[in-house]
Amino acid sequence: MTQTEFARRCGFERAFVSALKGGLKPPEERLAQWADVLELTGSERAEFLEAGWLANAPPEVSDLLARTRLLATDAATTSRVFSPTETYDDDADRITLLRTIDRLRGERDIAITERDQARAQAAEQEAALRQVEQHLLAMQAAMRAGPPGQSAVPPNERAG
Repeated sequence: MTQTEFARRCGFERAFVSALKGGLKPPEERLAQWADVLELTGSERAEFLEAGWLANAPPEVSDLLARTRLLATDAATTSRVFSPTETYDDDADRITLLRTIDRLRGERDIAITERDQARAQAAEQEAALRQVEQHLLAMQAAMRAGPPGQSAVPPNERAG
């Protein structure tokens, strides 16, 4: 799939794809849609979504995750046997990473709740404005009709 085709299917301009390639952070709420457009499944989809999330993550999370992955790669390629009673700074990094991720998830959940509440409040305000508008239109129509028993046509416009 070309970048132009991807942009068309996702509903944005080709220039947006270039901006993403240039470092623009992808909007998290669009990642799942993009994975669908790209027809990603299984681990490819999970890696894509994780990469998008990490692009928006604070630098400390990205740095800790990179160090954790590096340590995991090193552990997989060395024959060193780790003692369960030893403590490592790597464990502290992993714990810090997990705590940071939990904190960010909590902040994200709060932001989503606040966004949903703001949307609900905006919908309520819009409904109230529609009611006011309808009331004003009814008042305007009543004013044009004039008092009961009088003609709605102004006196200077009546045929004589």
